[in-house]
Amino acid sequence: MSNKVNEFQILNANDAELMRISQEGTLSLNLNEMQTIQSHFAKLQRNPTDVELDPIPRDMVYGN
Repeated sequence: MSNKVNEFQILNANDAELMRISQEGTLSLNLNEMQTIQSHFAKLQRNPTDVELDPIPRDMVYGN
């Protein structure tokens, strides 16, 4: 198991890139959800890590 944390480059991503990130990162989020995440991290002025994004789809399904 790798301990490396990866950063998702979403701050300057266009809609197609956001969807690619969602699919390749196995996030399975739709464009609206990805844009919401992009907006949130734009306010923080940084890109999210895989550790931060990994639980999002589960939280949406299980309501955590």
